[in-house]
Amino acid sequence: MSFGEDNPTFEELMEVVQRQQEVIEIFEQQMEASREECLKIAEESEKKSEIIKLMETSEILLKSEIESLRNEKEEATDQKTKKKREESREDDELETVEVLRMKCKEMTYKLEKQKTQQTSLEVEIETQKKNNEFIRTEIEEEKRRHIEEKKRLTENLDSLEKEMYQKCEELQKNLSKTQIQLAEIKTELEVKEHREKQLERLYDDVMTEINETRKEKSAVMVRCSSMTAENAELKAKVQQLRARLPRNDQDIEDMNKLLGDQSHLISALREETKLLARKLEIDSRDYRQTIKTLKHDKRELEQRIETLSAFLNILQLLILFHVYLQFEPIEHESVRVITPNMVGFSLYSFAGSLSLYFISDQYLKEEVILKSWSIVLSMCGFCSLTTCWWSAYKEKFCNL
Repeated sequence: MSFGEDNPTFEELMEVVQRQQEVIEIFEQQMEASREECLKIAEESEKKSEIIKLMETSEILLKSEIESLRNEKEEATDQKTKKKREESREDDELETVEVLRMKCKEMTYKLEKQKTQQTSLEVEIETQKKNNEFIRTEIEEEKRRHIEEKKRLTENLDSLEKEMYQKCEELQKNLSKTQIQLAEIKTELEVKEHREKQLERLYDDVMTEINETRKEKSAVMVRCSSMTAENAELKAKVQQLRARLPRNDQDIEDMNKLLGDQSHLISALREETKLLARKLEIDSRDYRQTIKTLKHDKRELEQRIETLSAFLNILQLLILFHVYLQFEPIEHESVRVITPNMVGFSLYSFAGSLSLYFISDQYLKEEVILKSWSIVLSMCGFCSLTTCWWSAYKEKFCNL
């Protein structure tokens, strides 16, 4: 008894489990990469904080420069007062008014020049303050955005980790269940193969016994025919002896006894051959019926294994599609037509219908309603999967 080439073996199922473990490792690597991105964002925020500190130090330096300019201005005013005093003294000493006027003009020109410089410096200081305030507000907004984005990323990472662990546990449970079911089916198949081999051996033994009994029957029939021939010869001889010899009662009784014993032996042999033939017919019918039932069970088990392999392939495609949507980079989340929750719903409905179908097929073989409901649920899960694929195709390729 052998399976078809399309049915999965135990080694192929183990390879599928190893591939799923490799997919889980890839997911862990992606999570580590996202963690590294979070660390990079934290480093960028630290750099921005350092830039803010540098801006604050530059602002302090500007304030110190402004204070120094104010001190210089005060010194200039003091110098002006001193110069005025000196000019008043010099006025007395100077002889002409023209010299005093020239000096006044020069002093006024210098004062105006200093005033213009002071106003330009004040304007520059005000613009620098405004720029510093604008930069500070931008840095604060950037900090706030960075903090919010960091929180969102951490929340997303935590949720993704939880979902991944839950889904990995569920997938491992489903795989363990399917492996247990496959092991049970294999054990059943091995038991049935062993029974078939035993039945074949018994059938061969029965056929050999039938052949032997047929040979014995033919030998008995030959013996019966020979004995009937002998009986006929004996009867003919007895009649000849009766015709030749005078009648003797004792000899006649002995001959009658011998003839009766031979007839009884012939009837017993005939009944024994009839009983053996009937027994052989009954045993052959029973063995044929058992062989038919075993072949029917074998076909049912092969069909169940084929359906289980098909369902497992569809379940694997669902898992891969769900994982692809879970980790697909999308700029705007609202643009997504299909969400991972939709695929998760179809995945869970399909897995539940699969388990319900196999439970009903294994333990409730007469419950046709439960089987039909499980088939309807599996078709609903498959339809939701096809709609998800179609919407993903429209989202991917029709927008190009």
